[in-house]
Amino acid sequence: ELIRGEIVRKMPIGNPHAATVKRLNRLFSNPLSTGTLVSIQDPISTEDSEPEPDVAILNFCDDLYASRRPVAQDVLLLIEVADSSLAYDREVKGPIYAEAGVREYWIVNLMNSTVEVYRDPQSDGRFATVTTAVSGAILTPLLLSGLSVPVDEILGLTQTQHD
Repeated sequence: ELIRGEIVRKMPIGNPHAATVKRLNRLFSNPLSTGTLVSIQDPISTEDSEPEPDVAILNFCDDLYASRRPVAQDVLLLIEVADSSLAYDREVKGPIYAEAGVREYWIVNLMNSTVEVYRDPQSDGRFATVTTAVSGAILTPLLLSGLSVPVDEILGLTQTQHD
């Protein structure tokens, strides 16, 4: 992926990481079918970077972003799944997302079984509001009204119905 003008090799994705991305895709695809798109590991354009978040919930675009890459203003929620990439997602990607104006960014921390929630982006690369959700918590994304996402379902700690 393109990070601060340089091509950076992405870390290999392990099975727990891949399974978490699949769970997130399932959790966000069904309830959000109208007016949004779930984008998996596709680039988001910023001033000098094109990071590839694990999951991006985007405003719907008629051509499904075939004519342009999504930008921060298109993003309703960005999610990175982190195991070995935790420091990178916090210290490199987080500031890029904040500088671009991404309004909400989650890091699914597989090492601690938590979800870090970053809100209120600042132009200096920080998020003014940072909270950590633990098992049993329910997350409500700012820009996805009416949606509640159990942390346990993100982490695969509950059995869900399969259609």
